[in-house]
Amino acid sequence: MTHKLSDLLSYGGKADGDTFPVTALFHEPATQKLRYVALDIGGWLQRNEVLVEAERMGQVDPSAKTWNVRLAKDELEGAPHWDHVDPAMAFTAWPPLIVGPFGGTYSPLLMQAQLAAESHDAERENPEGLPEEALRDEQGRMHQLEQTEDWLGREARTQDDGYLGRVHDVEFDDPPRTLLNLLVERESGAIVSVPAAKLRRVDEQNRAVFNGTVADYA
Repeated sequence: MTHKLSDLLSYGGKADGDTFPVTALFHEPATQKLRYVALDIGGWLQRNEVLVEAERMGQVDPSAKTWNVRLAKDELEGAPHWDHVDPAMAFTAWPPLIVGPFGGTYSPLLMQAQLAAESHDAERENPEGLPEEALRDEQGRMHQLEQTEDWLGREARTQDDGYLGRVHDVEFDDPPRTLLNLLVERESGAIVSVPAAKLRRVDEQNRAVFNGTVADYA
């Protein structure tokens, strides 16, 4: 079973019986894994978006349009705020040590350092077997985190410069931890599913370039 990005963004994160709008998802392009979910816990009059690690998100209930959060409401209130800047930087706003939901302690700054180390490891290794071009941007820098919604409307082409269409939606696996498919709308209006693993690179014109030819995705 898969979950579409458009659906997840219409659901509410459920914690302690309350629900909070899901406002954004962030994935790691090098591994195509979901890393963070942004929730708006501010209520009707004030927007207050916080970042929750994907590992803290539980089961999705499409019938109730909710996404369980494995954090208490007071822990959400102490989560890092997202001010629409690099989500990894938000961890610097947390105190040096935090008590977790089961009494254990962990350091947000250590978590941030771990993120940087993982990014460095991805530069040395390619565990998903992705082409090297898919791991770097046009300046040769390693990708870190990307807001998944940025894919919507992006032009999709094949490596022989064939036009596929534009990205209409994104599919994650269940539980939603990995980006599986990009749903591309063709000029005819038909929607074709393009495996994310086929991504070769994002070029200087911000177009997604996939392996193969247009005929491979008919």
